Amino acid sequence: MRHTQRIREVYRELRQSTPSNVPARELLRCASELVDLFDPEHDSSRFELRTGGLPFENQALDIAFADGGWRVMYFEESRREETLQEEAKELVMHNGWARWTRGFGE
Repeated sequence: MRHTQRIREVYRELRQSTPSNVPARELLRCASELVDLFDPEHDSSRFELRTGGLPFENQALDIAFADGGWRVMYFEESRREETLQEEAKELVMHNGWARWTRGFGE
């Protein structure tokens, strides 16, 4: 059975089972969507598998400040913590190298 013929059949069934005040245009749209829904060759899911997103530092300013700046403040605070941790690691490594080189001078 052709696609248009299936739509006509579903439309006829819908017309018989619904009240007469339902517009024909609405029934035809519903019939078309029902046929498309159960047609294995027709894929109208419009599904996109998208992971991640735009990194915060690449977002437009109006989006970044949309909540009054709370996300910006949180982002800056988390970056500050990362920076402090990196500086602490560098300091420990520097002190280790300094102790190691002093060991050769003795």
